[in-house]
This record gives sequence, structure tokens and C-alpha cells, in this order.
Amino acid sequence: GVGQLATGSTKVTNGLGTLQSQTGTLKSGVGQLATGSNKVTSGLASLQSQTDPLKSGVGQLATGSDAVTSGLNTLQNQAGQLVDGTNQLQTGSKKLTTGVKNYTQSVTTLSNGIDQLASSTSSLDNGTKALVTGSSQLTQGLQQVGKSVDSQNQQAASSLPKLQNTLTEYEAKLKSEPNQNPELIAGFEQIQASVNALISQTQTNGAKMATTLNQSLIPGSEELTNGLTTLNQQVPTLTAAIIGLQSGSKQIIANNDQLVTGANNLTNGIGQMATQTPSLV
Repeated sequence: GVGQLATGSTKVTNGLGTLQSQTGTLKSGVGQLATGSNKVTSGLASLQSQTDPLKSGVGQLATGSDAVTSGLNTLQNQAGQLVDGTNQLQTGSKKLTTGVKNYTQSVTTLSNGIDQLASSTSSLDNGTKALVTGSSQLTQGLQQVGKSVDSQNQQAASSLPKLQNTLTEYEAKLKSEPNQNPELIAGFEQIQASVNALISQTQTNGAKMATTLNQSLIPGSEELTNGLTTLNQQVPTLTAAIIGLQSGSKQIIANNDQLVTGANNLTNGIGQMATQTPSLV
């Protein structure tokens, strides 16, 4: 029994030695545990201090999510109106394109007309000059006719009374003959009456012709000549105005080209928007 006690005592002594040798290590481990525990405590405290901002951020995120959801719902509700508006834009752009085409055709027609007008100004100048020359010749001819009529009227005024006197004298001679011929006298009287009527008609027609020439035809021809002369003098002004029209028409065409480009760009843009609109519904 003493031997076993001695053996047990030895084991106890050895165990105590071993335990004593491990005490430093244990102390070190306990110290490390204490340090780690302090860090955990500090981390928990820091985490706890960040909990409120985290809660606030989560709340804001939830609020923002609600706003986004509401906005998406509103956008979905308005998508139909957006489609309708896009369709109206497409319809309007088609009408605009048609209007621009019609306007372009009108501008082209206007420009062609102005060019034709410009090309005819030289003909107009030559034509008015020819008309002035012709009108002047007409006036001169009428003046010569007027002089001739006046001369004939003067000759008639001097010669017809002599003819009437001769007829009167011959009638008196016939009636004074001893052997009068009633049929001859009656025939002569008829001739005399016809001649007197012809003389009267000639005088009347001569006076009317002179009046017409001097008061109507000649003044009218002179007025026509003056008007044509004025017109011919205005041809350069007209030519300058037409040149201005040509310049203006070219500017209109340039502006119209820009208008066509703008209308095409607008139509293309609306078409692209229309293709994207259904994806929003």
C-alpha cells in the first residue's frame, strides 16, 4: 500500500509539475481571450451605434421604393396617352410632309414662271419698240389722211358751188328755149336733184371724216404712241424687278430645301419615337 501511495504521490507531483508548466500558457490564452472579448464588446457597441442609421437608410429605401412604384404606375397609366399623342404626331407629320411637297411644287412653278418672264423681257423690249414705231407710223398716216381730207373738203367747198351754178344756168337755158322739151327738163331736174343730194352727202361725209380724224383717230393714235413709249421706257425697271424676283425665288428655294430637310428629320424622329412607345405600355 505504501508503494502504491508513493507511486500515486509521484504521479501527483509530476501532474502538478506539468500543470505548473502549462500555467503560463494558460495565462497567455486567457489574456488573449480577454483581449478578444474586449474587441467583440467594442465591435458590438459600434454595431449597435450604427443600427439607427441603418434603420433610417432602410426606411428611406422603402420610401424611395414606394415612390418608384407609384411613378411606374403613373407612367403606365400615362403610356396610353403617350401612344395617342405619338399617333397624332405621326398624322401631323404626314400632313406636314404633304404640305411641304405641295409648297415645293408651288415654289418650283413660281420659279419657272419667273425664269420664263425674265427670258421674255428682251422680247418685250423689242416688241414695245416695234409697237412704238408702228404707232408713230400710224399717227403719221392718219395725219396725212387728215390733211388729204381737209384738202378735198376745201376743193369741194370751192368747186361744188360752181357745179351747182352751172346746173342752175343750164336749167334756165333749157326752160328759155322756144321749143321746150318737157321730158328733157324733167330728166335734167332729176339729175340736178341727185347731184345736189350727192354734193350735200359729200360735204356731210367730208366734215364727219375730218371730225373723226382730227378729234378721235389722230389724238387716239398719238395717245397710244405716248403710252407705248412710256411702256418701253419702263421695261428696264420691269427687268430689274424681275431680276429681283429671280433672286428672291432662289432664296425661297434654298429656304424650302431647309424646310424639306427639317420636315424629313421631324418625321424620322417621330417614327423612331413611335417604334419605342409600345415598349413603355
